[in-house]
Amino acid sequence: MGEARRRKVAGTYPPSGGPSKAARRLEWQTVVAAVGQFADEVLEGIGDASTIAIGPVVWDADAKHWYFTVASADADGTFRTDQFKIADNDRSLAEQSRGALVMRFAMHHPPLVIHSFDDELQMARFCEATWPCDMTRGLRLSIERDRAGSP
Repeated sequence: MGEARRRKVAGTYPPSGGPSKAARRLEWQTVVAAVGQFADEVLEGIGDASTIAIGPVVWDADAKHWYFTVASADADGTFRTDQFKIADNDRSLAEQSRGALVMRFAMHHPPLVIHSFDDELQMARFCEATWPCDMTRGLRLSIERDRAGSP
């Protein structure tokens, strides 16, 4: 396996529009377009590596945004993560974006093996077992330390 890398391909996607039906439809079209671009970036270079792990929607208290992480490996087996961020404090939009991404991956051909997690630690343990490297081990240890309340 190659060296692990963390890619910074994700942008921040704020919702647009307001309370009208037309504005909500525009917001959803914007989300679908952003998710589509993100999916294309995640899938770029995976080759025959068909396993994708999708983490839960999580609040980043320091940066004050919702996000979720997607883990995969490139064609050489190098572990990589991509993060989808929502600029506004809108958990619902983050959940919708995550769901749209799962659907986008489910329609991919050739088929992908999609692992969806509702717990970051479970995802980190899966990633460490699937793509063993210093980065996956470090991610797992970092989450375990956070949960134990250690620095």
